[in-house]
Amino acid sequence: MPSHCPALPKAGGPTTPPSSPNSSPTAPPLTLSSVANGVVAAAPALSLLLFSRLSGERDDRTQKPAMMASMALVALFDVLTSLLSALPSLLVTRLGLGLGRGLAEAGEQGMLVDLAGRAPAPRGQALALQQAAVGLGVAIGAPMGGVVVEEFGPRSALLCVSAAVVAALGMYALLPEMAAAAASSSPRKDAGDNWR
Repeated sequence: MPSHCPALPKAGGPTTPPSSPNSSPTAPPLTLSSVANGVVAAAPALSLLLFSRLSGERDDRTQKPAMMASMALVALFDVLTSLLSALPSLLVTRLGLGLGRGLAEAGEQGMLVDLAGRAPAPRGQALALQQAAVGLGVAIGAPMGGVVVEEFGPRSALLCVSAAVVAALGMYALLPEMAAAAASSSPRKDAGDNWR
């Protein structure tokens, strides 16, 4: 899922005047140091690390609601990132983004495993199709995002991502709930207990 924070200008470097057509439509340009920029970019990964087990346990109980909630979190925190400039608030929004991504990715992978268990014969093709869809999203989204960023500024990319995430939330609503069915036919809980 392309939900990372776009590269931000370094402190002391050139910034775009507010009157420029390339300036952000929502907030003044950011001027973060290289270290601060790296910390903001790494915050979602840190959140993924800290909440990975919690996300997995939550998705083992129910995948679909967790995945939908995660998409709502990702959209919310990406929009908030586009509106904020202070480093502490940016860290909070990027940590929240990581939590949403963790719930989403754990649910997606769990649902793929459960679906593969129901139809083991074509599972390789199904997983390949899923990876192809991910690659297609990046191949289309990256050039389109570049055009948007050039026209409206780096923060606009976050708004585009939020719109795509809301669309994904709607598509998740059409998926069946797999966790309950899988729990009745496989020892997922017992396997999870071995991690403790």
